[in-house]
Amino acid sequence: MDSLKVYIVDTHDESFTENREALSRMLSPYRRAKLERFASAGTEAAAARRANNYDLCLAAGLVTDIGLKAYGLNERDMKYGTAAGGKPIFINHPEIRFNISHAGHYAVAAFSDEYEPGIDIEDCRRISNRIIFGIFGEEERRLIMEAPDEATRMQMFGRIWTVREAFVKSTGLGLATPRDAYGTVMKNGRLAITQRVCEGEFGTRELSPIGDYCISVVAGKNINFERQARG
Repeated sequence: MDSLKVYIVDTHDESFTENREALSRMLSPYRRAKLERFASAGTEAAAARRANNYDLCLAAGLVTDIGLKAYGLNERDMKYGTAAGGKPIFINHPEIRFNISHAGHYAVAAFSDEYEPGIDIEDCRRISNRIIFGIFGEEERRLIMEAPDEATRMQMFGRIWTVREAFVKSTGLGLATPRDAYGTVMKNGRLAITQRVCEGEFGTRELSPIGDYCISVVAGKNINFERQARG
């Protein structure tokens, strides 16, 4: 997956917090319209949530802009569209494949002109028995339960969850993907996708954790998407 690049923006970075307004003016009408949804005031708690959502939405636009710089392009010039399952695409540059995720105070993006990327970032300090026993397969449950301590169990949960989420984002099928039709297995110390969802070749890359956050990328080849314009 050498032709796949990953970029990260941290909303706690000083250059971000001190330049929100200027940074927002760099972005596309599509992204600015999304930002406006989080700009209105309300109760203190609601305002705090909106402020965090605003920062993550802004960071998503910025990390997209950073990724596009490698192609000599800017996010503000992009016309967005959706493929099957809601996968975002660039209508005016369909040769560039990308995907975005955000959690906590990080936004991440994967770009490629060869693969269909899916990326996911999650807080690895959380674990859900509902997901473990209601969604994960037997092999995935075993990997978690055999971990030597709680911290390792939480990290394994986060690793599996991000790989699974990145896979469905790569396929473009999203939540329509049957949960029992795909999963992860451990191969040579690395998680790999096993699936009977669609034709195609899928590679998995787990990035080094950032603090308490796990990041995984799944890149697919030979997948066809129905594309439609949006915004």
